[in-house]
This record gives sequence, structure tokens and C-alpha cells, in this order.
Amino acid sequence: MDSLSNLILKNILEDQELQKTYESLLTNYAKSLLENISFEFNDEHRILLNYADLLSLSDEEKHNNIAQQIVIILSQLFPQNDEVKFVKESVYQNVSNFASYSLLKKRGMLSNAGYEFLRELEVEQHRIENLAPDAENSLFDTQKQVLSGLHRNQFYSFSAPTSMGKTFVIKMFIKNKLRNGNYENFVIVAPTRALLSEIANNLIIDLKDVLGLNKHKVITNIAAVNSEEKFIAVLTPERLYYSLLKQSDIRLSYIFIDEAHKISDKDKRSVIYYKILDMLKGRSDASIYFASPIIPNPDIYLDLTDFYTQSDNQSAGRAFTFSPVIQNKIYLDFQGNEYSAINNISGSIISCGSLAGFSSDKMRALITLGRDKCNLIYVSSANKAVDYANQLMDLLDKDNTDSDIYKELDSVARQIEEKIHEKYYLANLVRKRIAFHIGALPAEIRSQIEQLLRKGYIRYCFCTSTLLEGVNVPVDNLFVFDNKKGFAKMSIIDAFNLIGRAGRVTLNEFGNVFLIVEKVNQRNFYNDVLLKQLPEQSLLPKEALSNRHKRYIVETLLEGRTNLLQEGEKYADHSFTEITYDYASKCLNMLLHDLCSKRDSYIVRDFRKSGALQPQNIIDIRNMFSNIVQEDDDINVSAKQKESLYRAIRQSDINYPRSLEYQDCLSFLRKLSEIFQWTVYEKDTLGKGDRLSYYAVILTQWMSSKGMHEIIRGAIDNYERNRGKLISYDPVYHLENYNGSIKHKNQIINDVMKDIEHVINYKFSMYFLRFSEAIIKVRGKDALVNDWYDYVEYGTNNDLVIDLQKHGFTREQALRLLRPPYNVYVNNANGEVAIDLRIEDYVSGELKQAIEIVKINYPEIFN
Repeated sequence: MDSLSNLILKNILEDQELQKTYESLLTNYAKSLLENISFEFNDEHRILLNYADLLSLSDEEKHNNIAQQIVIILSQLFPQNDEVKFVKESVYQNVSNFASYSLLKKRGMLSNAGYEFLRELEVEQHRIENLAPDAENSLFDTQKQVLSGLHRNQFYSFSAPTSMGKTFVIKMFIKNKLRNGNYENFVIVAPTRALLSEIANNLIIDLKDVLGLNKHKVITNIAAVNSEEKFIAVLTPERLYYSLLKQSDIRLSYIFIDEAHKISDKDKRSVIYYKILDMLKGRSDASIYFASPIIPNPDIYLDLTDFYTQSDNQSAGRAFTFSPVIQNKIYLDFQGNEYSAINNISGSIISCGSLAGFSSDKMRALITLGRDKCNLIYVSSANKAVDYANQLMDLLDKDNTDSDIYKELDSVARQIEEKIHEKYYLANLVRKRIAFHIGALPAEIRSQIEQLLRKGYIRYCFCTSTLLEGVNVPVDNLFVFDNKKGFAKMSIIDAFNLIGRAGRVTLNEFGNVFLIVEKVNQRNFYNDVLLKQLPEQSLLPKEALSNRHKRYIVETLLEGRTNLLQEGEKYADHSFTEITYDYASKCLNMLLHDLCSKRDSYIVRDFRKSGALQPQNIIDIRNMFSNIVQEDDDINVSAKQKESLYRAIRQSDINYPRSLEYQDCLSFLRKLSEIFQWTVYEKDTLGKGDRLSYYAVILTQWMSSKGMHEIIRGAIDNYERNRGKLISYDPVYHLENYNGSIKHKNQIINDVMKDIEHVINYKFSMYFLRFSEAIIKVRGKDALVNDWYDYVEYGTNNDLVIDLQKHGFTREQALRLLRPPYNVYVNNANGEVAIDLRIEDYVSGELKQAIEIVKINYPEIFN
């Protein structure tokens, strides 16, 4: 039954006085930002304070969000007004936003007015009831509900705004379990490799009192622990998948799928989630939890678990909308020459004024609105991030940076020059308080950029989706320059949650979002994102896999093929794009394996339900492929590729070369190209022209422990020797002869880092794992000469460097530890890593921080 307050407040948003004063508030705030207009506090603002107080008492999360937005904007317009301060404190306490209340207290921004005794008692009781397991922080009511849902259910799926602190709740759950003597294994699945070290290091710091000797270890690769050790693993979907393939009996008791909405993405990586969850089915001891940013139907992912087979299942999916950090969304429409605000009550756009006297382009607007603020600028590609950052550097006036700040900026810049290349654009940009953050950057460099952002030393950071997928930085302003992700249009869900990245809980109360409109279709897209109901998510979405494609997959299998395109065919011949082709190829491999293994998986049921797969089709496909599929279970490689691989291993003495010399490497890769038919299955990378010659340069240096700087220099030398050609999209796609310019060197640098991430660490890693597993299956473990899969995974053939990485150091940190003056303090006596504590007298900066973190997780290796 509704409470009296809810009955009273049920239709409050239809109140005309509220609508009028709220719209006026939004307009005034936008004018204060863009036209620098000041306003006098008046009775209209007092009316809004009363509405905010009422809305904060409601049980509806939308009401709570609007209450917070009202008091936040009023406090920006009238920062010294005690009435505003008092009501703001009351609103935060009413909605259980203890984080923002604590932020006000920490900054000395509370009002001088006191509450009545009973009111203070009520607030304190609420705070105590919401205390987190660490007894240091109080949870929001929504966090408390999520934590309760995790504890009460074996399967649970929830969605919430980015700023709700989903990762914090997961950490609280794990800490609570460990403090209560739980000795099970935990897994957190993160969407990208770039996020692993960030999440793992934060876990180690936050859980330091329950980690260490004879306790759980935080790891990013399950191969890093002994069978008897308990762990908290932070893994990509691929790493979890391969762990389940190689160690099918491994006990995983709690699995958290973070950013779970990516299961509904239409790229090839999302297909892995379906296979993982199918492999976990039937494990009665495994609890699986899905955490998504705002989506309307998070319970859909329970379809991929055993949830609906439980006789006592209850509702275990919920979409929360309460946000402890508010985003103020403003259109900067350079086509219509106006700026507008988004009205969250009416679901409409309010025209606030003209841009004529403000700015003529987005870069000037960025400089004006972003002055003395921390600004993130979202762009659709790494190339754009670099180009815009350089443009901004040319436009900015000289910054009179404090000498201490400049000293730290210069220190990071010199490390970039040392670790990447002396001509890399990022170094000089950092000195100017500008940066770009892209996924291909080495982990240590990304981490240092993030630290500079948190300190406010970087003013402008251009980023792609990587930074916005899970790294917490205190953002004052988010500028959205593009509504694309790469070359494709961003999904509405991705765009909505990108906007939610402005402002970070415990660091900001709010963030401004400036949506750049230069074309009509951009405005229409943002209208769809902000003014309409968010679309429900689906499994195997039709945008990625249409019924036509499902029928074509079945037809392909019935023809005895596992390649969707034959020689000479193009993606468009079968209505594919590059993205949907990769997605469909993975689905074909998974469908084939599940049919031959007689698994009633989700994909099999889906193909049957769509009518693409008939009973006789299943019989015919099994008859054709059963013997091939039984060899192994990897859906990343087709059945025909596996058949070719096992035939080659049985009929020849092929093995990894004993040396890492370039010609030996290239010769081996060419053999693998024939075996795996890369010209058919990897025609855009490994099978494209003579790309193997280039990849062999990077691969041999990577496996030979060369630092990033050396690998990049080697690639540049290779272009200079061979007069290589570079791809350019300025103004349209064409090839350019390498000319030795700084621009071309920077393009090679970014290409090399991207190729290490996507080709070396993904493509080669995938194929080397299959090759290594096949050698062991056919000839026995002793027949594996030297495992290039491990060499690629850890970027070295040095056992000590591998061991240091298994204990938590990055590749670059491990390599530095084995150079003077640190190498005398590191050894592997008796096959175990040992680090002399005296090394702490010599290390500094991020290497010192790394050692401190590893000491928490692996105290036993220090003496």
C-alpha cells in the first residue's frame, strides 16, 4: 500500500507552479554558464526549495533525482545562501545521499543552521542503518537494496546509473563474505583488458585487511594461482572463457558480470558471454550476478542462467534510477545557433538563448566553458582524440602553471618520452595540461593520466569509450563531440550511460554535459536518447543477427562449410557489415559446437524458435561435423580450422621454433596461416596481403622482452627501410608513403600500440593457445617445446618476468625491476620470486606504488 506521502506526491510533477519555476531555473543556470549572467535570490527560488524538500520525501527515485538537481543548481547560482545550504543538506539526508552530504561536510560547505533534536536523531538512525560492512561509509538506500539482493539470491541482475557505485557494492559484498570466513573463489568480469589492472589494484587497496599470506589473492589471470590458493579474479570475458576451457573443474562460487549490458552488444566479443554462461549452467554452487548501467529490463540476462529452473525463484532483477550525482544536460547547437537545456520533468527541450555572442565552434566553446575545470571530451576514435588534442594546444593561451604542478606534469611527460617515444604527441600535450586517453596506451601511462586528472592537473582530456567504461575521475564537464563509436552510430543505451559519466560519486555532486550538435541527425539522436523511454535490451539482438543471417548460418553448415564468405565474396554480398560478420561467425561456431555436443543452449533454442533451424537440420549437421567438433571446445576457431590444425600436427613435426629470430618467426606464421586459413578467416588482419611480415617484427620483439619504446622504434625503422604505406582518412581514405614526419611517426606509434592490443594480445594469443593445446592433446605435454601462448600473454620468454607479472606487476614494471639498479634485489631462488625489501630505498613514483600494492597481495615474496 502507498504511504500517505506517496499518495500526496504521486502527481506532483504535473503541478504547473513546479513546472514553471523548474523550467525557469534550468534556463537561468544555462544562461549563467554561457552568458555569465548573475541572478538575485527571490521568492520563486524559495518555492523551488519547498518543492525540492517535498520531492526528497517521495519513494519515487525520479522525484529524488529532481529534488537533488534543484538544490544543486540553486547552490551553484547562490553559493553563499544559507536557505539553499540548509535545504540541500536536508534533501541529501532524505534521499540517503550520504556521500554528497559527507562531501559538503569535508569541504566546509554545510549551513550554520541546526536541526531539531528528533530530526537529528532520525537522520543519524538512517545513517547507522545504512552503514556498509566496513563501518566507515553509509550506503545509499539503493545500494543497500542491491547488497541485500546479492546476499539473498543465487542469481541477481540489476541496473543503475553509472554514479550509483555498483563496483563499490560488489566490493562490499566480497569484503563481507571474507570477513565472515568465506573461503570461496570470486570472479569479476570486466569488459576490456585495459580495465583489469585498474580494478584489481583498487580491490587490493580496498580489501587490504582481508588479503595477504594464506588469504585470498587478487589476480588478473587464473594461471597465476596455485590450485589450493583462493582468489578474487578480475578477468576479461575471454580470460574467463579460456580458464573454463583449460580448467573445467575449477570452483567459482561468485561471478559478477560487470557492464552486463554488453551481452546485448552486436560485436563479436559479446558472443563469448553466451558461451561462458552456458558453461556455468548446472553448477549448483555458482552464484551469478549481473550489474549494468541504466537499462529498463536487467532481468533478461537471467535467461542465460539456471534461474528459471529453480522451484523457489523470486523476482531477482531490478532497474534502479536513483543517481547520487546529477547531470545537467545542455545542447550546444552550432547549426541552429542556439543553446538549450533538457527538462527532466516535461521531457522536453528548452531553448535558452543564442550562441551568436558566445562561440562560433566547439573548440572555442570548450575553451570558454572548460576554463579552470576538469573536462572530458568524448570522441569516436583514437585518431580524433589525438587530432583534437593537438588543435586545442594550438588554440590555448599560455598557461601560467604552478611550478609544483608543472614539475609533476613534466615528470609524467618525460616518462612518456622514455617509455613510448621522444616524439610522441602526448608528452608535450601533458606539459600543457592536455591529454588523450585511448585503450592502446600502456597501462602505466593510462594510470598516470588518470592520477593527473584526479588531482586536477590535466584540464582537458580527449577520450574514447575506454576511459568512460569504468575509470573514476572527478569530471566537472563532459563534452560529447560525436554520437558514434568508431565508424558506427553509438547505441542509445551506450549514449545514455556515457552522459551519466559526468561527475563521480564522492568526488562531485554534479557534472555538466554539453552535447555538441553540428548536424540535424545528431540533434535527433540526442532527442531519442534523452526524451524517449530507453529501449529494452535483447539477447542475440536482431541488429547483430537477423533471421536472414540465422538461416544463412544454417545453410552454410548444411553445405559442410564453416566460413560464411567464400573466396572473392564481400560482406555486403550477404548483407553483412564487418562487425555483424564477425558476430555471425562466432555464433556459427557456437551453434555448431552446441549441436554436436547435444547441448540445449540458448543459441540452439533461439535458432529453433526463429524457424532457422529444423529438426532434420540438426541431424544432418551432427552427421557432418561430430567427429571434427569433438577435438576441442573453442568457439573462437571454426571446426574446419581445428580439423586442419589437428591433421597438420598428426601428419608433420610442426612445433614452435626454438628461436625468436625474425625469419624463423615469419616462416612459422606463414605455416600457421595455411593451417588456419587466415586469408579466409582473418582477411582484414593476419590474412591481409603481406601484413604477417610487419606483425612478425612486433611479435618477435614483444616475446623477446623488448620495451614498448624499442618495439616502436623497430616498427618505425621497418617503415623507413621498406618505405611502407600508411592509411589516412584525411579528407577521405587513401594511402600515404611514409615520409619520416612527426605526424607519420605518431601514426605508427598508435598503430603499433593498437596492434599489440588487438593483434598480438588477442589474435595471436587465441591461435597460439589453440596450437599449444592441440600439441599437448596429440603428442603429450612434454612435446611442447616453448609455449608462445605464454610468451605473448606476458610479453616475454623470461620466466622471472612472467613470475613477476603473475604476482601483480605490469610487463613494463617487471622489465624495469630486472634492470640496474633494481635487479640486484630481485631473484627467483628455488624457482620462487623473491624481492629484497631494501629495494624500497631506491624506487619512486608508480614503481614504488606498484610495490606497495603487491606487498599487500603477496607479502610472502618480500624479505
